[in-house]
Amino acid sequence: MKIAILSDIHGNFEALNEVLNDVDAQGITTLLVLGDLVGYYYQHKECFERLNSSKYQIHIIRGNHEDLFEQTIVDQKKAQFYIDKYGHSLELAKRDLNDSEKKWLFAAPKSLTLELEGRKILLCHGAPWDTDQYVYPDSKEEVFSRFSGFEADFILMGHTHHKLDQVIDGVRLLNFGSVGQNRKVGGFASFGIIDLVVNDVIFKDIPYDVSRLVDSVLKMDKDLPYLKNVLLRKQ
Repeated sequence: MKIAILSDIHGNFEALNEVLNDVDAQGITTLLVLGDLVGYYYQHKECFERLNSSKYQIHIIRGNHEDLFEQTIVDQKKAQFYIDKYGHSLELAKRDLNDSEKKWLFAAPKSLTLELEGRKILLCHGAPWDTDQYVYPDSKEEVFSRFSGFEADFILMGHTHHKLDQVIDGVRLLNFGSVGQNRKVGGFASFGIIDLVVNDVIFKDIPYDVSRLVDSVLKMDKDLPYLKNVLLRKQ
């Protein structure tokens, strides 16, 4: 059994579509989605429709941008703060997603433990103890020491947009990077595949065309150059 692990899609349909085309070509139907479907970019409706195909069995958790999104619905001051910091993505998500889609997103747990093919898999966005905890490959030892004692074969994380593969006390910690906003090089969507039968872990980077999304950024958030520059970043 193969499973695909996706995180930090961030409203980037072009990236998600290329990832799912690759997933479909391999006959993979189980998706583990580690949060941050929303935020930064603008194609939330298209992303939801692509993910919610009947062919997929989806296990999803919420990330910090889902938390921010929920806050913007009830607090206009925070909504304006997040526009100034991250752009108009969440405002467009409020407009474009219907009530059932928002309910599905906000009902997602902050973490989730699954048993698949006899393997125990813990899904979290930042770290098991904090959705907003950044766990980088060069994080301090005091951060990694907190993973001791977790009973799992795999702990899957997102949030940093950077890859991680480390074993602590027999538990494999994995971060496959970001589908929607690769922070190492632009124009590539990062995700992962685990073959639970043979215990094979594959890190994948799929190229996609950023031009449409760059045009959208220039239209919606030209005063936040980071949103464009990260899409065009050279390695």
